[in-house]
Amino acid sequence: MKRIFQTLAEKWPEYLLEILVITIGILGAFALNNWNENRKDIALKESYKESLILDLQADTARVEERLRSLKQSLPETIAQKRRLLGSKITIDSFVQVASKEFEFLTSDIGHFNSGTYLSMVSSGHIGLFTNDQRRSLEQLATVQKRALDVTSPLFNQYIQSSNQFAQKYPIDFRNLMEIESEVVKELWAEATLSELGPQLLSLLGSKIEYEYVLAITLKEAQDHTIELLEILQLEE
Repeated sequence: MKRIFQTLAEKWPEYLLEILVITIGILGAFALNNWNENRKDIALKESYKESLILDLQADTARVEERLRSLKQSLPETIAQKRRLLGSKITIDSFVQVASKEFEFLTSDIGHFNSGTYLSMVSSGHIGLFTNDQRRSLEQLATVQKRALDVTSPLFNQYIQSSNQFAQKYPIDFRNLMEIESEVVKELWAEATLSELGPQLLSLLGSKIEYEYVLAITLKEAQDHTIELLEILQLEE
């Protein structure tokens, strides 16, 4: 026992050095591993961020184009309905609007480019982003979903109404029919104010309601999209 203590007393600096080297080695390995993992996380986040920015820029361009279109079509439809509600309107006025002025075609809200965000959520990698960034991403996803949920029933209702209208009156959705043909003239000549009037006004109202709500929801989504873009680009 004395020999053991004597050996320890003589070689403790050597043993201490060995322990210190082993400890430093272990800590260094942990530090290197953490550094490597952090580097991977940073690269992964950067990849996600670049993809997100591309998605948001594509959404911004598409929504901006749609809002410009609505800015033109919505006031025109409102003006047509107001004119038809005038006190001295005849059947000819309704035929004029239905056959030559009213733009029956419209489109649904379309899709938002949410693939990157959904991939981040399903993989758990959304945790790579800051609290403010995650909050903005979640808010945008909520706004986009609400826009789809609110506008889809209105769009479907308008399409159903316009199809029913087209079954009774010779409207041309895609300019495939010669509007001035004798057959078409005869069909419009048979239209009555008591039937055409309420149906056309209802159709105009349906389109106005849909495009009005569409414009509001798209503008809200656009504002959130631009805000998120600024947050992501500010980090660069």
